[in-house]
Amino acid sequence: MEVDFYIKSLSKQEILNLLEANNEAHYEKLSNLVNLDTYSEKLSKYAINFTCYQQDKLVGLCACYFNDYVTKIGYISGISFLNEYRSLGLGSKLIRLVIEYAKENSFKEIHITPDCNNNVLINFLEKNGFLKDKKIANRCLLKYTIKEAN
Repeated sequence: MEVDFYIKSLSKQEILNLLEANNEAHYEKLSNLVNLDTYSEKLSKYAINFTCYQQDKLVGLCACYFNDYVTKIGYISGISFLNEYRSLGLGSKLIRLVIEYAKENSFKEIHITPDCNNNVLINFLEKNGFLKDKKIANRCLLKYTIKEAN
């Protein structure tokens, strides 16, 4: 399977289409947690979108915020892959792209706060170098520390 990875701006509609198509596949139905329309607009306007395409079809997205230039901490807002593109190693490639972006832009850490019971996502993140830090209500803070070049 040939796929391509990009850092690119996405329209609200492109993001919304992916999230709606994948709504049921999330650990908890995403539309139960956020208004998909509002969330898609926010990601389109403010997030850096790390994307995975097969031909012209958006199949994966990792939406991140790298706008805290004081603490130099980036935040992953969400990771979403269409069901048929899961467990193919594409998520790990997308996370490596996020980490490389953070390094190139002098960020020190990347944070994400999934539901503490979302073992699939937590295991995936740990496999990709994130470490559990602490529990905040029902969310678990996981951190990836950027290693400085020698």
